[in-house]
Formats: sequence, C-alpha cells, structure tokens
Amino acid sequence: INAEYMGGRGFAREPIPKKEISRQEVCPLLLRVFVKKSEHHNVEQFHNRATELVDDEVQIYTWKDATLLELTQLIQQVKPFAKERNVQLHFNLISPSKGKFAERHIGTVRAETSRRSEDDKKTLQDTTFETGDYLDVAVMAAA
Repeated sequence: INAEYMGGRGFAREPIPKKEISRQEVCPLLLRVFVKKSEHHNVEQFHNRATELVDDEVQIYTWKDATLLELTQLIQQVKPFAKERNVQLHFNLISPSKGKFAERHIGTVRAETSRRSEDDKKTLQDTTFETGDYLDVAVMAAA
C-alpha cells in the first residue's frame, strides 16, 4: 500500500486507475476557483468565502478529466491579468478537513503557449480532488 500523505484527508491507497469520462454522458460539476494576482489566498479566508472572496471567484462547470491547461484557458477568458506575458498560474487544492481547510499545491501552468510543462496535462482526477473542493490560483510573474 502506498502510504503517501494526501492533503489532510489521511493516507492514499494504491493509485486509482484513471476513469475515462464521457463528456456527452456525464454531467459536469461546479468548480469554484478563486483567482488572485501575485499571491495565494490565506486558507483561513475560505471559512468566510461568501463575503471575503466574492470578487475573486470564477465558477466553472467542468469534468474531473479537465486539465490544468484547460482550466487556465477558461480563467484567462475572465481574468485578463492571467493572460499577461511571463506569468504562471499556481494551482492549490483547497479541501475541507476536520472543520478546517487544508491546501496542497497541485501544479503550475505558464500563460505563454510556447512554454508547456507536464503540469499542463495534469487533470483534477490525477490529484486528490473531490467534488466540493475549491481551487486557489495565484497568478504570479514567472521566475
């Protein structure tokens, strides 16, 4: 058994085989994404998200096989600063855990299409994402 710690949810079992998702037959889920320029949100802000994070929220209907690159492109449609040259989008998964929220970095995607990485292909399904979790995305200058 793989005893790798998984973001406050306990320990993972053997890797779960990737399920193929038919987007014609499976209903999309509502993914609440909170986007901020230059830094991540403080995890404590998620307790008061209805009042504190309203301006930063992007609601996306998608599937668990959505890649971080696909999510980046959707974010760029509504947050122009995410399209700027030399920026990276840093994705954190925010999950409820024992009355608190736990955060875990799941990947980084460059805004420029000419500079791709392995994280671009990572899907929500490849992470410990569960329906009801949030994504916190920091749009930062590339190093």
